[in-house]
Amino acid sequence: VHHPGYKLNNQTIVEEHIDENAEPTDEEIHPEKEKDLLWLTREGLMKPLSLGWKACQEENEEFYYYYFNTEKS
Repeated sequence: VHHPGYKLNNQTIVEEHIDENAEPTDEEIHPEKEKDLLWLTREGLMKPLSLGWKACQEENEEFYYYYFNTEKS
């Protein structure tokens, strides 16, 4: 689960909060497209990001991940 954090260059740096009781939805996983990777996708949605990585949201609401240690997405 992502919560709005702070703005940097018109991008929102999202604060991460993992709800251990949450279950990813079909909209988050796309079971038809990712059938063979469903287990990995589901597991990845339930784990915190690695140290230095942050979820960011563009003005058009698209998400991407940014590694602040190397300044690369």
